[in-house]
Amino acid sequence: GWRIPFLFSGFLVILSYFIRQRLHESPVFEQLKKEGKTSKSPVKEAFTTPGNVKLMLKAIFGGNAAQSTIMQTTLFVTLFFLQRAVNLPYETVLIVVLCSTLFSSFFYQWFGALSDKIGRKPVMLGGMIASFILIPLSFYLYMKIGNPTGLTEVHSISNLAVIGIIAVSLITSIAGAATYGPLGAFMLEIFPTKIRYTSMGFAQNMGNGFIGGATTFITELIKMTLIVSAAMSPYVGLAYPLVLIFIAILVNYFTIPETYKNDLTEDEKNN
Repeated sequence: GWRIPFLFSGFLVILSYFIRQRLHESPVFEQLKKEGKTSKSPVKEAFTTPGNVKLMLKAIFGGNAAQSTIMQTTLFVTLFFLQRAVNLPYETVLIVVLCSTLFSSFFYQWFGALSDKIGRKPVMLGGMIASFILIPLSFYLYMKIGNPTGLTEVHSISNLAVIGIIAVSLITSIAGAATYGPLGAFMLEIFPTKIRYTSMGFAQNMGNGFIGGATTFITELIKMTLIVSAAMSPYVGLAYPLVLIFIAILVNYFTIPETYKNDLTEDEKNN
């Protein structure tokens, strides 16, 4: 059954191809092309341009990895936890994840727009700090609401309890939206135009795909290998996302400048 949506996505691939064929480059990049200043070897320049490796590391550990691990935790780790630790029926778990994902989706645009007014840094940092607090709290509440007596078999819960779990999941997902909403603009603004695409691609794939993307695998690995008390065992896997989020808070607060007022043509004027 899970293959069916992937088959339908073939239509989206065709649609996106025609959309991309009609897209134009940004005015800044078009100006670079006209002046013959585009990079001849963008991969090499991304790693040899003074200071750019530091920028990529800041983007990875100050934004991308945290955003990815927050999303993975609020979606997939939550789904596994509600099934395997709280022992809720699969249908109930799907309803919880579906509702929290659907209703939190409106906040991605809202936080992105908010970051245009007050800055990327306060919105992203606020989302990270909120996620750092809410993730362990939410998993504790999932257990308290969904399985307060410690049942070991799959069991149903009241509609009120389901609504309570949805509310907890939604609040945590909204915190994740605050981290994700401004991220695209932040990534655009932090890198120089000449090597922006390559730098963004590396930071995105390393932070979002590799480090943060490993969240579900590593949380399950930690739970299987670490010997802890019975009370801690359902939650020990959260150590990985919490460490990544904590690192991101430090990196973001101490090393990343505010970018929302950056003039994207400034770095080209100075060349």
